[in-house]
Amino acid sequence: MIRENIAAVQKMAERYYGGVEVAPRTGTPGWYVRFACNGGRQNPVLVRLPEYLQRELTEDRAQMFWGNMKRTAGKPVCNQHRNSNCMVGELVKLNAQEALGITKRFDDGFQIEG
Repeated sequence: MIRENIAAVQKMAERYYGGVEVAPRTGTPGWYVRFACNGGRQNPVLVRLPEYLQRELTEDRAQMFWGNMKRTAGKPVCNQHRNSNCMVGELVKLNAQEALGITKRFDDGFQIEG
């Protein structure tokens, strides 16, 4: 099997022993809403605020925006209760490492995507 793939094995060995620079994996820093079940048995769900807001939000503006947005924004479904009635959202600011792996975000209509 190695004989058939000798070129690929050589390339992997060169990269391994020679060292190839790999960019560190990071998430997208910014403002997120952490939804948690008020029953407390489900892990929190993090959803990123819309992109067009990220540049301009200070903490005060973010809190004010989320205060207005939460009336019409979509909520994730709780796995335990099978609905979103128990999900309570709290605004948080995450750095790149904390945001690693978060794919959910609000679209321009404040519905959850991802």
